[in-house]
Order: sequence, then structure tokens, then C-alpha cells
Amino acid sequence: LHLERQRKAGRLGDMHFDSYEGPTHLRRFLRWIDTFDYGPFPSGAELDRLVALSAKRDKAALQALGVAADGLNLENIGRYNAQDFVFQRALPTPARNRMTRFLDFGAGHGRMANLLTAEDAAVAYTAVDATPAFYLGQRDYFRGLGLELNDCLDDPDGWQPRFVAGTVDHVPSWRIESLPDGGYDMICAVQVLKELSRDMLAFALGQFHRLLRPGGALYIRDHIGFHNPNAVDLDQALARTGFVLEWRSWAVDRRDCHGVPRIWRKAEDEAVFGRF
Repeated sequence: LHLERQRKAGRLGDMHFDSYEGPTHLRRFLRWIDTFDYGPFPSGAELDRLVALSAKRDKAALQALGVAADGLNLENIGRYNAQDFVFQRALPTPARNRMTRFLDFGAGHGRMANLLTAEDAAVAYTAVDATPAFYLGQRDYFRGLGLELNDCLDDPDGWQPRFVAGTVDHVPSWRIESLPDGGYDMICAVQVLKELSRDMLAFALGQFHRLLRPGGALYIRDHIGFHNPNAVDLDQALARTGFVLEWRSWAVDRRDCHGVPRIWRKAEDEAVFGRF
């Protein structure tokens, strides 16, 4: 619904989400992301290093796919990637909560794989998406990054996640139930949960609770106080589904960064409380 509103308002340009035209379609996804200002927070040499690394890997991925990178501000996109990478690691955690399995829900063109697979060699990455063009674009993007792909589309009946670092486990959202209970240390949902219908959001949060191990983290970055298409109080819904807020940034949305990052934890002694 949000994408349709954006399309009617003329804000998506020549974006297409229901059909995929091959690797050159990735330019549209990247150009769309590049239209936002991701802010200067946090600043410092480490973030600058991550921004430069992300931009370098994006350029190499596009070149490997035969797609021109001219006209794209890959450093701006890299800042968005680097911010999430840093925010996801905002707090020190006990060794038992060390991240080794990461699920990217609503993965867009797959950008989270850029820094994650470069910086966290031991982390196994899973991408989940429902939008056809994004899903097919992810397949090309992951290959452009040089990652092996374990895709549900290639073996619909016998597919199982491998949980091997350097191999992307790739599954459409309607097969999310094929992922194992308690199989993940962190789930990421950036600018996606408020776009879902109420029923789909309830289903997604229930799946997140099932998929996270006790004490597992749910990383969210979206806007607070405006842009809420499904009109759900997300904090209340998360609490009712058995999550506890561990951390939120008090950076100013759309000035310091784009969206407010938060980390919720699956309570170790809670059960799913039901729908909202």
C-alpha cells in the first residue's frame, strides 16, 4: 500500500517491484536508496572505514554483474549500510548472545550482506523477502558480491538452510515457516514492519519470536511519530509478542540518521501472548 502511494505521488520514478529486468534493475534500487540523506551519525574513523568498504564492494559487485556504477553515490548508500552495521552492535553482549546466525527480513536488494559477510566471517546470513523484483535482485546482488547462494527457488521441495558463513540462505517470505525454531541470534527489519498489513505484521512478529533463540535480538530501524501506514503501535505489539526493549538511539530522526534504530530481545521466560 505504501509503495502504491509513493508510486502515485511520483516518488518512485521508474521503479518496478512486480517484475525484474535483470542485473541492470539493481541500479533502480540503488538510485532509490540514494535519494535519502542518511545523516552524519555516528561519526568517526571506524564508520568512515565501513562506508568506504561498503562502497568498494558495491562497485565491485556491479562491475561483476556488468552494471555501470556511474551516477550512483555509493558512499551515501554505504553510510546507510555502515550505520546499521554499527547500530546492530551498539551494546556489548554476553558470550552466549554472540551473533552467529543473522536473518534479514524484507532484505531489499540485499545490502545487509555487503558489510556482514566482509566483517563477520563467522556469521551465517539468511535473506527473506516477498517482493518479486527485490527477491530476484537479491539473487544477482549476492552473486555479484561473490557469495554462494542456497536458494529455496532452486529446490522448492527439498530446500533447507545450511547456516554456512559465505553462503546466503535465501527464502521467500511465504516459506519462512521452513526455517527452524530458535535458529537465529539476530533478526533485522529495517523500514519494513510498518508497511505490513495488520494481519501480516502479527504473523511476522510471531515468526520472529519462534525463529529467535531465547535472548535473541530483533533489530529495527524505522520512523517514530510519523509514517505509520498500518496504524499499529509497534512497541505495544512487540511487548505483547514477548519482546523486551533493550536499546534505542536518541539520535534525531532525519537529521542524525534516517529512522530510529532499536534493539529488542526475545524474553527468555516469555511466551507468545497472541495477536493484537
